Amino acid sequence: MSSPVQHRALHIAEVLRHICGVADNRTLAILARTCRAFQEPAIQTLWRCLTDLIPLVKCFPPDAWMIEGNKMKFARLPLPHEWAVFLKYSKLIRSLGFNSGIVRHPIKLHGSVVDTLCALRPTLVLLPNLRALRWLVMELKGSYLPPILSLLGDEVRTLEIEDWDRHVIPEHALQASIALIASKFHYLKTLTIMFDDDSSVVVNDATSAAASSLVSQSHSLTMFKCTDIPLSPASILHLSELSTLRDLSVRLPDVAAWQSPGAASQPFAFLTTLSLTTTIHAYIPFGKAVLLPHIQRLTLYVVGRPTTQLIPDFFSAIRHQYCPKTLRSLSINPEGVTSEATARQNATVIRPADLRPLLEFSLMKDFDLAMECHHAFDDAFILDVAKAWPHLETFFLCSDDYCVHDTLLSLTAFTHLAMYASELVECGLRFDAAGWIHGPLAESGGLPEQSYGELDGRASNSNVSILHVGISPIVYPEHVALFLASVFPALDDIMMGELGDSKHLQRWGELQRYLPMFARIRENERLRMQQEDDGSDEDAAAPDSSSPPMETSGNDVNTDDPQAQLGGDGGALMIVETNAA
Repeated sequence: MSSPVQHRALHIAEVLRHICGVADNRTLAILARTCRAFQEPAIQTLWRCLTDLIPLVKCFPPDAWMIEGNKMKFARLPLPHEWAVFLKYSKLIRSLGFNSGIVRHPIKLHGSVVDTLCALRPTLVLLPNLRALRWLVMELKGSYLPPILSLLGDEVRTLEIEDWDRHVIPEHALQASIALIASKFHYLKTLTIMFDDDSSVVVNDATSAAASSLVSQSHSLTMFKCTDIPLSPASILHLSELSTLRDLSVRLPDVAAWQSPGAASQPFAFLTTLSLTTTIHAYIPFGKAVLLPHIQRLTLYVVGRPTTQLIPDFFSAIRHQYCPKTLRSLSINPEGVTSEATARQNATVIRPADLRPLLEFSLMKDFDLAMECHHAFDDAFILDVAKAWPHLETFFLCSDDYCVHDTLLSLTAFTHLAMYASELVECGLRFDAAGWIHGPLAESGGLPEQSYGELDGRASNSNVSILHVGISPIVYPEHVALFLASVFPALDDIMMGELGDSKHLQRWGELQRYLPMFARIRENERLRMQQEDDGSDEDAAAPDSSSPPMETSGNDVNTDDPQAQLGGDGGALMIVETNAA
């Protein structure tokens, strides 16, 4: 008999730290003030993660700082002997700028406080043990990023620099920040440098060169995201050699040719998640030169309008670059915000033949495609998709409001997904739920039987519960609801677009109200059938009261003999068969 698994007993100090780790700030403050045993672990937990520098500024005497409006600033310059409490607690801070669900205080830090701290600091590093910094949450102007970075020690492992349109980082501040990161933080594991879609940052060649140099000096990255600054081919190939890298999001440079890695090299051998921001023109040579057979999840953000002559090569390059037995998730969308008017101006049309190379990814689970051009798909292509990707779980094919469709799928397309993609749970398509009214109708006035395709006369086992209909047209929502409830019996949520015809949106809203009714009817029918089955089982097990009692022919009856149990001479045996509806 094997001995039970034994776990190491925790020390008292470890128990106290675990308790403090799950307590809220108010409880920690009370413990720190009232319980000697909890004082040290409670204080350490309180100071471990800060949203901003305001708690540290409050370590100075009350007359040294003030609140003006919703901004905290210095009322006077702090004196040298007043830094002691500040330095004591600054050593406990491990994370700065991460808002872990705590309600943020309306008071914000004035930028002049950063200037004062940098000018009067008694030591070069004010935050020596900081491990993680997120810049966006601190809500300071971009020009204060380099001074903040100068306050940090070299123990930083996670650095997230994000921005939005109100706090645009100037070009010179961006270059200075990148230079500081390269010189100070040699052991970074997670690095993010990203900007808002509406940001007015202009990335010049100097900034791109600085970012490429930073990447070339990083050797411990596990996650790197930089989608606004194009990196040099050499720096991207350097990233491909990092054995620690697992998650990568970069912007490809617009170069005509890429140097193919040697035969013995396996670029990004340990990388599983990849996101590329690129033009189609830049991606095609990259896809042909650099093979990435280990990638499981791929996201492509396409810059600019797709052109007709490059579309076939674009999808062929995707198939060439990734392994059909490895890639499980593929998302292709435009970079930034677009509109239907913009997409309609582009004459490029994506057709089923263009996407057929992608059908070789036989283990595909999640697929999302939307491009800034026209699309023309048919039901036959959806049938091919359902057969080629039987493991699909989420499927979105140009269902966004801005997508322009020269042809619309019919409702029959959904029957293909229900038949062959049994694992699908969420789907988004643009289709015509109004055109069926112009053809032959069923006797009930609803959709004709041929609309059900291969599901005609049989029940669906589909697991689709969420359907994104976008701005698809619809008439007679009660009949369409009956169809969808039959094809997708688990359907309980319809996601509509925002820019479509108000009449169609109203009808989809009406259809949404029918779905719970169908679900209730289906549940009642299951209960009725279960009750009938249970009653049939009881009737089959009960003896027939109309039959005369059977007597044995003697005292020495062999109870193991089935004929003897039936009455010795073959008494009548009643068999009742019940067919459940």
